[in-house]
Amino acid sequence: KTYENIASLKEISVAVNNHMGSKFSEFPEGLTGVLSVIKDERMFFVDSVTTAKSSVPQIAENLDIPLLRRDIFIDHSQKLEDIQAMLLKLEKRAEKQGYAIAIGHPHNTTFEALQMWIPTLAEKNITLVPITNLLQDKIEATTEPVPLSGYDYKY
Repeated sequence: KTYENIASLKEISVAVNNHMGSKFSEFPEGLTGVLSVIKDERMFFVDSVTTAKSSVPQIAENLDIPLLRRDIFIDHSQKLEDIQAMLLKLEKRAEKQGYAIAIGHPHNTTFEALQMWIPTLAEKNITLVPITNLLQDKIEATTEPVPLSGYDYKY
């Protein structure tokens, strides 16, 4: 069944995420099966880090599957000022480590905050890129990171 579910998403997705899978991400036997399918399908995994007890990093390492981890949840709170504060925190994280991965929800307030924030990025020398750009140290890739426009999302 996992192969069928993944196959139905392959045209629009390059990764799998455990955003609502805290309990499952603590279950090594189940994770091994799912991450094996992800590897077979040449996809990668983005760990939402929803639990400190996650088995994802170890299983991904054992299976040699590319793994990325979120840095910031931007919208635990739906207050506009709270989301804006998280976006500033995201900027600081990106400045410190050279990149940052954010996860948010499709809420109106989140969209509103992003619509205000995105136009400010150029003056801050921040570039939004597809998450696949962050895999360059995990896969055999020789291309430079590119901005979102015109990017081939399949690695």
